[in-house]
Amino acid sequence: MNWLDWLKIGGVVVVLLAILGWYLERKQKRQEELEEAERKRQEELEEAERKRQEEMKEEDNFVDALLKNICPQCGTKESLKKLEDESSSTPYALEGMMTIKDRKQDCERRMQVWTRFSERAIGCTQCDYHKVYYDTLTYNVKKIADYHFECPQCGEEDVYLKDIKATDRYQANKEVIETTARGTKSRYIKVTKVVEEETYACKNCDFTSVATVTTELN
Repeated sequence: MNWLDWLKIGGVVVVLLAILGWYLERKQKRQEELEEAERKRQEELEEAERKRQEEMKEEDNFVDALLKNICPQCGTKESLKKLEDESSSTPYALEGMMTIKDRKQDCERRMQVWTRFSERAIGCTQCDYHKVYYDTLTYNVKKIADYHFECPQCGEEDVYLKDIKATDRYQANKEVIETTARGTKSRYIKVTKVVEEETYACKNCDFTSVATVTTELN
């Protein structure tokens, strides 16, 4: 064999090596793509399982459990319901008067407050899941009227806001904080406050309760 034959053989070998290299590169790239796709699939499965476990997490609060309404045992949605025959509440216990800030109406309301011990059960319609929530609930007279809770006296859902009347108007000092180039400082300004009385009553009995509402005028 002369040098030309060796040159031809060398050319063929180079071509074969190039083809083999291209094939191995494609095979490796394909393998990497498959591994990446599998990794993403596993991540998606793990995320879906994490979300499912989060959805099925048992709530510590009775209201939250019914609002989410996903059974922690079987995962069925819209399957939880309150078991009325296993739920009960003790009578109201009067705690006294309490001043509560009403951010929605921007006022302070001093009114009667009650507490009661509640035992509320929920169950699943698709499996045997069952849970009882034990809570000490706090009620004020406005909440009882607004949300149609039972009357503290007769137990009927008939408490309502009967009357509102203004009883006083006065000037008061209010501390305000100002920010200047030198920092912050406080000063007092005069404000006008209006006092009203809200009378709550029951349509079914002689229950009445008066709340004192103090509002600062703009």
